[in-house]
Amino acid sequence: MVRALCARAIRGAGFAVLETPTAGGALALLRTPGVVDLVVIDSFLPGTGTQPFVEELARDQPHVRVLEIGGDPWTLAAATAAGRAVLAKPFYPDTLAAMVRGILGSGPGLLPASSVRRGLTAHRARSRHDPERASNR
Repeated sequence: MVRALCARAIRGAGFAVLETPTAGGALALLRTPGVVDLVVIDSFLPGTGTQPFVEELARDQPHVRVLEIGGDPWTLAAATAAGRAVLAKPFYPDTLAAMVRGILGSGPGLLPASSVRRGLTAHRARSRHDPERASNR
C-alpha cells in the first residue's frame, strides 16, 4: 500500500512509473545502461537488504542516484554519510514528489526502485516538460 502511494505521488509530479515487487525485479530493470537516474528505496529492503542492493547498484550503474526512505535516524544518518539523499518517515506524498523533482529536475529519467517495506517500485520517469518526450508524441 505504501509503495502504491509513493508511486502515485511520483506520477503526480509528472513522472511515469513502473513497479516491481522485488529487489531482483528492480535490478533487472537497472541492467539497461543509461535508463535509470534515481532509485527510491526503503531503508529496510526485504530479501536482498538495502546495503547489498545499493552496493550492486553503485558498482553496475555508478551514475544512478539514490533516495532512501526510512524511519530509523541512525540508518538514515548512515545513508546520508554514504552520499544518498534521505527522506524520513512519516512523510507527505507532496514531500516525496518534491524530493524526486529536486533530485531529477524536470528532465527525463528513470526512477527504479521505491521499496517500501514489502516491495520495490521501479519508476520509468519522464517529465511532462521534457522536449524529447513532446517530440515523440
